[in-house]
Amino acid sequence: MGRKSIHVLLVFVLSLAVGLLGAKASALEQITHADCGLVPSFSVVWVGVDAGIFKKSGLDVTISTAQSTVPCIQSMLAGEAQLGNPETVAGLIANQNGANFVNLMNYQKTILFEMFVRSEIKTAQDLKGKKIGINRFGATTVMAWGVVLMLAGVAAALSGLSEWNFRIALTVNGVGWNFLFVGATTLVTTCYRPNERGKTQALNDLLVFSTTATSSFMAGFLQDRWGWQPLNWFSVLLMLAAACAVLWLRNQRPTLSAAH
Repeated sequence: MGRKSIHVLLVFVLSLAVGLLGAKASALEQITHADCGLVPSFSVVWVGVDAGIFKKSGLDVTISTAQSTVPCIQSMLAGEAQLGNPETVAGLIANQNGANFVNLMNYQKTILFEMFVRSEIKTAQDLKGKKIGINRFGATTVMAWGVVLMLAGVAAALSGLSEWNFRIALTVNGVGWNFLFVGATTLVTTCYRPNERGKTQALNDLLVFSTTATSSFMAGFLQDRWGWQPLNWFSVLLMLAAACAVLWLRNQRPTLSAAH
């Protein structure tokens, strides 16, 4: 066999091998997974891709980083992704508005959400007609107590600079902030139509956490420029503004019900 023949044979064998590998790769089902964030609890899919577990099952999975729940839901609704890991509540809201999502798996063995009920509540049907959580007291009442607790925290901070002053101020401040946060997010569910849930909740989260992040960055700067006492007195002004808003809400909306 001449040199030219051997060369032609090698080219033929290589072409055949490339063709067979290409056919095998094309036989894999192409799937795009919209990932909501680079956090440890979402690493399951990444491990599956890196370890080749999906390819062993005939799946060629491409991971698209969506960064948060809203773009993840949007990617799946648009058909750009076949899988995703959005928050459970977001998936349920999407289904209520016409989507057809199916929960295939959970990363944890148990559901992360719990509900504490009185002893006579045995099934979900027993909750019909009952009041749940914050509705027993009313959102504005809980928020009013949040303002009171926040003012108490500021008073503790202004009364001294001992270790216990800081402990009490931080503890009361944290509880008051949670009261205001829970009450305010409950009010959000009363101010939009069902088809506006996704956008409204996304805007609310953006405003809340953007303000929180900005305040965290500004705290050190204002402490350096103004000092401890003026900074706390400025907090009193913010709490008085919040108190006025709560009073206005109580007068404008005596009865609040969530959007259905």
